[in-house]
Amino acid sequence: MTATLHTPPTATHFVDPNGPVDPTHFKTITAALLAAGNRALVAIAAGTYVESLQPTRSVTLIGRCARDVVLQSPGSNTSGVRIKGVVATVEGVTVRGMYTGVAINVGGTLTLRRVVLEANRELGATVSDAGSTLTIEDSVIPRARRWGSSSTAPAPPCRSRTASWFHLAWSMSLL
Repeated sequence: MTATLHTPPTATHFVDPNGPVDPTHFKTITAALLAAGNRALVAIAAGTYVESLQPTRSVTLIGRCARDVVLQSPGSNTSGVRIKGVVATVEGVTVRGMYTGVAINVGGTLTLRRVVLEANRELGATVSDAGSTLTIEDSVIPRARRWGSSSTAPAPPCRSRTASWFHLAWSMSLL
């Protein structure tokens, strides 16, 4: 049985490609990140978002469900999510078709929860520079195309935020 995710009660900014636009509601994730303050929580509605993200402040991005929220490559050689020197969490999102799914450097910290990194052209994830950390929980990373696979993986099931299940748990830090 799959439960429906609800908007996090502490969300400060909201993204919906079909929703209204005002100081806290946006049609793109990038617009929400530009408006968000440090430690903002951005709730992302179902949809395909053709953009790549580089938060400049610590932030949490929570998608409705990885099956329903897709961050699709805009066609350039960019990372889907690039973290440089900030702390970020990304949850409930599929990152698809990017050069690299996620990249963390300059001492940045990224936590992925219930995320699918699929069909990215080079790598699913990369971590570089001292102090950079990537933690992956309940997520799927099928092989990148570079190693001969362009298949997609099933998204982790949409579950309530209180459900406990684990598909993959992994953490890496560079010292």
